[in-house]
Amino acid sequence: MRAAARSWTLLGFIRATAAWAFTTAAVFGLIGFAVDGGVVLFSGHSARLAIATGMTAAAFGALSALSVAPLFVVTAGLCHVLDARARFLWLLAIGIIAYLLTAIVAVNGVPQGAVTLPAPPNFHFYAVRAGFVLGILAAAVAVRLFRAPLRTLIGVAIVAFTHYELLGQVHHALRDVRDLLALLGIAGGFAVLAPLRRHFAALPTRRLAALSAVAIAVPLAIVHGVDRAAPGWRAVAWQYAVYQPRLARLARAVLDIDYDGYSSVAWGTDCADLDRRRHPVAPESRPGVDMNCNGVTLPEHPTDADRGLTPPFGDPDADNGDGVPLVVVVTIDCLRYDAFRPDVMPHLTAFAERGVLFRRLYSAGTRTITSMRLMDRGSNRAPTVAAQLGAVGIDSTAIFPLAGEGLDSALFAGFTTRLFSEDRWNAAKTTELALAAVRASAQKGAPHLLWVHYIDAHLPYVLPPAGFPHEARFGASFGSYLAELAFIDRELSRLLDAVSADPARRITVLVTADHGEGFGMHNIKYHGVSGYQQLVHVPGIIVAPGMAPGRYDEIVSHRDLPSTILGSFGRVSRAPEIEKFGRSWLRLRSSPSAPLHRFAVTHSARAMRGTADLMPMAVIVERDLKLIETFEDGLLEMYAPDEDPSEVADLADSRPEERVRLRHELAIFEDIDHAVPVVDAQER
Repeated sequence: MRAAARSWTLLGFIRATAAWAFTTAAVFGLIGFAVDGGVVLFSGHSARLAIATGMTAAAFGALSALSVAPLFVVTAGLCHVLDARARFLWLLAIGIIAYLLTAIVAVNGVPQGAVTLPAPPNFHFYAVRAGFVLGILAAAVAVRLFRAPLRTLIGVAIVAFTHYELLGQVHHALRDVRDLLALLGIAGGFAVLAPLRRHFAALPTRRLAALSAVAIAVPLAIVHGVDRAAPGWRAVAWQYAVYQPRLARLARAVLDIDYDGYSSVAWGTDCADLDRRRHPVAPESRPGVDMNCNGVTLPEHPTDADRGLTPPFGDPDADNGDGVPLVVVVTIDCLRYDAFRPDVMPHLTAFAERGVLFRRLYSAGTRTITSMRLMDRGSNRAPTVAAQLGAVGIDSTAIFPLAGEGLDSALFAGFTTRLFSEDRWNAAKTTELALAAVRASAQKGAPHLLWVHYIDAHLPYVLPPAGFPHEARFGASFGSYLAELAFIDRELSRLLDAVSADPARRITVLVTADHGEGFGMHNIKYHGVSGYQQLVHVPGIIVAPGMAPGRYDEIVSHRDLPSTILGSFGRVSRAPEIEKFGRSWLRLRSSPSAPLHRFAVTHSARAMRGTADLMPMAVIVERDLKLIETFEDGLLEMYAPDEDPSEVADLADSRPEERVRLRHELAIFEDIDHAVPVVDAQER
């Protein structure tokens, strides 16, 4: 007890903190360098990128050690005192620190403040947190009860098991198990290096102070020089590294003074860490004030060019403003552009030959609730197309085969009839409901909008009847995906045949996908995270009166759908603000190859927590280049998708002028797109 009392003097506390900091830095640094550097190297990247990733993981580990070491010292002291009074009561202190560590280090638990609202706690939430805490407690018991060499063997076994599991590709949106194993690896490292901590604690004070200065200076030098020494390493680190992203987030979270989810350190991109109203995804409220830290301010009078649009041409409305009696919008979940093939979807590809096929259509988002909201509105603050049609007496029907995620309320608001299912209708049931809506519309004889969504190609796959093609060209699970698309194709053909059976009946048919699917490319297994082509490039088709069949090679966006739908009913000329963020595709009747957009923007994220996005991301595509930017750490990637379909060569550092221009255009677009109306800002 006397030794314990001496350890709680000020000098004892400082020495203990330094010893814990060195040990923590060694654990974080050695594990981070070995694992992250090794994973990047074995993934086929250069030794320079591997060393840069490993050294940065080690540097952030050392810097993070400075912040967590005092907590470790206090916890260790409490454990010593509690163990002397009541055996195993010290586990309470370990449990508290375990929960705090998981809440900061785990990707799905970083506080986001004003960035995104956390998902409501559920069984999964509590199960994951309990698993984290119990895992650390188990490691603590092993360290406390067993003596070397058995303790060391246990620590080594934990580290080996952890990194054996971590070498596999794990989807970024499902990182719970990966986070737990990473923390267990750290706990195992502490078990192995326990003698090192005692060695540091016994060093003379001056030597300990000198080592402390070196331990701070070297990591800072690495962090500040790594971008110049190894350009492009951060994009690779995000895809493959285990510890570097977590340790960087730990540094940002610890120094996020205003708790807005962003920080001014470690590329945190926060320009005002004492004002939580200003951060990288803050809405712009008035011209001249940079609220979102992107280096530009909201224009007083935004132009079409600022919104990525070309000057208008031709007539945006069908039949000289009279409109058509029926518009059918079909959206297919998870349909990648490269999966839209005649051998998989013969009926739909044949139908596309009757109209215009858009070869460069970019989704509004990489998740259903993001992309379809903008397909239905054009911008987040605009009313839905159904609400605008309802205001002039035009009815509408929405058929969505799966409720949940707020889809039934966030999407399709204002539709006269909304059909949602808790049981996930298959394509056959969806088509039957759509055919019934078409018949009812024909009997009524009034203009009508029908929006039908097919969800069969979204996991989990429920295989259709036998006889559909299975192909494994894109991986083990892609065959089932193609079978689902073939099933959708057959059932959708019944709807398309029905609405186009009468050649004299004037209709507009729009077909697209909400987003694509990853299938392991770029280490992305599903969707919702990243801005790569497999998620943002989707097919688009329009068949409408006066539209000459052909292929359109210019950029278009999901944000064009509201203008095209409303233009089909003759509404755009009467209310030009409908085309604020998108152009009516009907304009192409007069100039089939004229560009509608200067650029297109897609919203995504780098990770997800349940159904909520973490680390927001935006993608801008202009001509032959695409820029991807994240708003938590300012990561930039740039590709030429036409020349490099797999997006392997990051051009962000080799073409700096284009990178600066695209980033500037994206910054202005984001300011306008998320701008808070001035009157609203004044009223608050």
